[in-house]
Amino acid sequence: MKNNLLSFLFLLTAGTPLLAQQDLLLSHLPDQWQFNQVSPAAFPTEKRFVLALPGLGLDGGHSGTATLSDFYKRENDRNLLDFTGLIDRLESFNYLSYRQSIETAGLGFRLGGKGKTALTLGHAIRFQADAFYLRELPELLWTGNAAFIGQTIEIAPRVAAFDWHELQLGLSSTVGPVRLGVKVKRLMGVSALQTDPEAQSATVYTNPDIYQLSLNTDFGVYSSGIISAIDTAGLGFRVLANEFQNQPKMANGGWSTDWGLQLKVNERLQFFASALDMRASIRWKEANYFYSRGNYDYEGAVLPGTDLINGVEGLDFNGKLDTLNDVFGFRRFTVDDLKSTISGRYFLGGHYQFSERWRLAASFFHENRLYRSISAGGVSAHFRPLKWIEVGALFSFNDATGNKLGAQLSLQPGFARFFLATDDVAGIIAPFHTSRVQLRTGMALVF
Repeated sequence: MKNNLLSFLFLLTAGTPLLAQQDLLLSHLPDQWQFNQVSPAAFPTEKRFVLALPGLGLDGGHSGTATLSDFYKRENDRNLLDFTGLIDRLESFNYLSYRQSIETAGLGFRLGGKGKTALTLGHAIRFQADAFYLRELPELLWTGNAAFIGQTIEIAPRVAAFDWHELQLGLSSTVGPVRLGVKVKRLMGVSALQTDPEAQSATVYTNPDIYQLSLNTDFGVYSSGIISAIDTAGLGFRVLANEFQNQPKMANGGWSTDWGLQLKVNERLQFFASALDMRASIRWKEANYFYSRGNYDYEGAVLPGTDLINGVEGLDFNGKLDTLNDVFGFRRFTVDDLKSTISGRYFLGGHYQFSERWRLAASFFHENRLYRSISAGGVSAHFRPLKWIEVGALFSFNDATGNKLGAQLSLQPGFARFFLATDDVAGIIAPFHTSRVQLRTGMALVF
């Protein structure tokens, strides 16, 4: 997952909004095995055994209306980095979030044949990232300090990004019209990068007389498995080429639980509620802590980071890195008890089988994220032109990225099941021109 973390940091520094996991449309698909990921009480009706095949879920968004196309321009048949349009569309306070889940395999089976109780097993690789930054950060890096003469501006971002493996053991059972489910998950951390909430300030002041830059820092960042040093020798980054090469460590451990309830009112109407990733956290052993505190006066017109982003002609790359290293003067410490908190998620919804071919659904979602809470809701309609094909459309609202239109395709030929769903069709069709991208897909064999 180092690739994800490094890409996330680049997007943060650039202010790029390519990259919130809500799975609204998945919560409207009770016939799919992956519905169990948002409703732990769920188990396929009248089925005894399930073999889950690999599936993918991703959901990312940026606050406001800025899009990926805003950070580049087309010139002489080339795409050139240009943040001018992007900066004009950024808000004063900007949020960036990304969620990814790769469900590698899973099993589910009823105890006692067609009994009321079912057991589930599963494994997933997950990534969670949140960031907050002020508009002044990308503006300073792109246009320099001309707009801030005589001003003190804050440029320190706040970041929490980490990935982990989780082993899942679930149990669900029916009691009258109610079905209850619980899932216990063992978490094994791979890598983490997060800023210190007690030290997250870096200010820049431009002297109006001599245009000298003064930097004051009280800024710390924790890293486990990502940065071994902050210096000019490749910046200390170690990048893995493949998602599945990352190795979780038992020492970087934690636990969490999922809880679910389903209420069957009659054959047509059902409700569900769930609370996911409850009290979830990972404690990291042997993490690095990099801390910068002090004052630095820089004689240049702009910080060296501006030249690195803009790629000026004749740039001495190593020299600029040396200067940045001197400016921030990070000191390295070792800590053995870093904690990362995984956001809790909540779902509430229902499904109504209007006729043999038509089904309606609705759900509400809430997540307490690190720098802001996210709420969303949606209603959908689903149609079966054939017994083994279902298509659906979703209208949703999101208090971070606005109203969206989603779509779904499900195939159920025989014992095989496959689905492809997105809460935001525009993000799939034109990802360079939207502030959010969301996708869910999964497969299973159900007997």
